[in-house]
Amino acid sequence: MGYYNSIEDLYIENYKLVYTCISDYTTDHQNAQDVAAIVWSKVAENPKRYLNMERDHLINYLRRMVKTAVSDFFTVEKRQFDKAEQAREALESAIILDEESFRKEQLFYLEQARGVLSEEELQLIYLRFDAGLSARAVGDAFGISEGAVRARQ
Repeated sequence: MGYYNSIEDLYIENYKLVYTCISDYTTDHQNAQDVAAIVWSKVAENPKRYLNMERDHLINYLRRMVKTAVSDFFTVEKRQFDKAEQAREALESAIILDEESFRKEQLFYLEQARGVLSEEELQLIYLRFDAGLSARAVGDAFGISEGAVRARQ
């Protein structure tokens, strides 16, 4: 048999090594735990292989496993981030298109509504909203009260 009697002995003696190697790549505690879980799950999949390794060979092998696990982990993280970013951009585009469609629909109905207004009502609406005059100024122009302007608009 190799240097270790059980997988627990192997873990106890090498968990600091694994975390130290991981700390070369990330300072994020959660990411470090995730990478360590990947490494130790690979060891747990084939315990005899690692238990039968010489100590120095195992240490080098664990270091390589950490490097590979970190690379794979961050590649997957990057892909997931990119997919989330694409989904966010697509959603924003859909919202913008939906808002544009809504505005076009509003303009269509506004034009239809303007079609049934009298010339005086159109002038009142123009002065109030297009020219940006106050209700008082429009009332003075038409010889009506500010309240009447608001009621007509």
